[in-house]
Formats: sequence, C-alpha cells, structure tokens
Amino acid sequence: MKEQVQETWQQIWTRKGRAEGGLDNLLAYDGYEATKVDMEEVAYQITRRLNLKPDDTVLEVGCGAGALAQYLDCRYVGIDYSHTLVEKHIELLHHSVLVGGRQISHSRTNPLTMWSATGYFSILTIKTTPAKPPKSCSAWPGRTY
Repeated sequence: MKEQVQETWQQIWTRKGRAEGGLDNLLAYDGYEATKVDMEEVAYQITRRLNLKPDDTVLEVGCGAGALAQYLDCRYVGIDYSHTLVEKHIELLHHSVLVGGRQISHSRTNPLTMWSATGYFSILTIKTTPAKPPKSCSAWPGRTY
C-alpha cells in the first residue's frame, strides 16, 4: 500500500496557482471549490456594509487569485503569500497585488488589516485616518514612501 504524502498549505497554493484556467476557475484557485460560497453576494454585502464607492480603496489580505476582487467596483490592492496565486490574480484581473511572506495571526493582527471575504465581518472596522505607509514597496520599484 502506497503512503499518501501530505502537502503543506504553501505547496497546495503553489499547485493551485499553476493550474490552467481563467476567470471561471477563481473559486477553485482560492480553495472554495468544495463550497457553495457566492463571492458576488459576498462582494455585494461588503460594498453595502462599508458603503464602498468607486473611488474608495480596498486592501484584501489573503486575496489569492481574486475570487472576491473580481466583483468589487472600487480601487483595489491585494496581498497574498502565494507567488503563483498572485501571478494568476494579476494575469486575470490586472489588479495591484503584493506578495507577503508571513501568515497573519488573528490574535496579533490589527482588525483593520485583517479582512477577507471568508467571514471576517465581526472584526471589520473602518479606519478614518490614513495608515502610515511602508518605507518601500517592491510592487513599485524605485518609489519610496
């Protein structure tokens, strides 16, 4: 009997990001293929609850290939730790997406920065003052903030 090898989360997301497909596969890329989540409805609820306007900007932490982002009608920046999912997101949706190297823990995260469509409504807050920008950002080489 052949022993089944367990993949790490990073290996799973890398494999998913390399899979062939297009916009119709975003749920599968992002790990929702075995669910009945309606990302269009989730985006509608986020838009309604936050009263998002087209000139507002959303930062989605853990954005994956963009299953939620495709339905948001505003400026958008995503961040994910999977290089392949970020590449897929940019390829399919042409958004600004950053690759982050650390997983974020709920207990050590500011509620403002931790929101994704997967059920974080209870910790969602709206920040009314601008966050301090990073000193540098690899997504825009040559620009310092």
